[in-house]
Amino acid sequence: GGPGEFAAISGMGARGETFWIADPLASRISWVKPDGALIKTRTAPAATVLRRAKLPYIRPTPSGIGAGDTLIVLADREPSAGVSPFLGAMGFGGRAAIRLAPDGSPARMLAQIEASPSCAVVAANAVARVPLCAGSLISVRPEGGGVVVVAFDGATLSPVRVRSIGTTGETLFTYEMAVRPAPIPRAIADSVLRPLRDDARYRAQVVAPRYYPPVRRVIAGADGSVWLEVHQASLAHEWLGMAPNGRPVGRVTVPAAVRLMQATVGRLWGVELDADDVPTIVRYRVE
Repeated sequence: GGPGEFAAISGMGARGETFWIADPLASRISWVKPDGALIKTRTAPAATVLRRAKLPYIRPTPSGIGAGDTLIVLADREPSAGVSPFLGAMGFGGRAAIRLAPDGSPARMLAQIEASPSCAVVAANAVARVPLCAGSLISVRPEGGGVVVVAFDGATLSPVRVRSIGTTGETLFTYEMAVRPAPIPRAIADSVLRPLRDDARYRAQVVAPRYYPPVRRVIAGADGSVWLEVHQASLAHEWLGMAPNGRPVGRVTVPAAVRLMQATVGRLWGVELDADDVPTIVRYRVE
């Protein structure tokens, strides 16, 4: 609990030669040097900050810090009356990226994504995610340079729309791609949904998704690039990269054991697990 110590880490990033780390249990953000030496700390924003601004969101999580310590948080939509509070706690009620001023007050709503009702099943005191369900995605650039939103169109999930947004809410670029959604085989859907169907609390609500999500994850690169993990049948991870102007720069395939964490047009960073689940940081050069 002391200076330079962390009880938990909910977000982190780099700006130049300085790293910032958000600790939700200590309710603070710390800036450290590459050798770990503490530079300064700041109290993390609380939900009361959003409430005073009449924004219906809770649990603001620091996700990007820019010049002058301007902060971008991701927050979950506050449940309305009569709705299970667990729905918002798991991000099923919608999310927003909000830029805060250096004094901690909300400065601008940058982006919002709506709830995906079919992706959750709710009981009186619990909520569970429906596996393989596709919903809108949002990612914050860790150096505070903006956010990226990925949305799908209707039940067919096509086209996929990508929007890169700057720190003042301006659209930097939009990109749209038509996809042919891959149907989920009945045997696979039955297998992954069995735990929910075996639970009496959720059984009547479960609806099997028809297609795999065309985009599994999105990474907003610190250089303004955008990276989309697209669906493929193999265990490896295929990523589509887009330059800061929205131009596709190509696709890269990352081994199944590697989870990509950050990316730029020329470099990819990830975490690789060995047979004993021991993590190693790996870096790839993209040519």
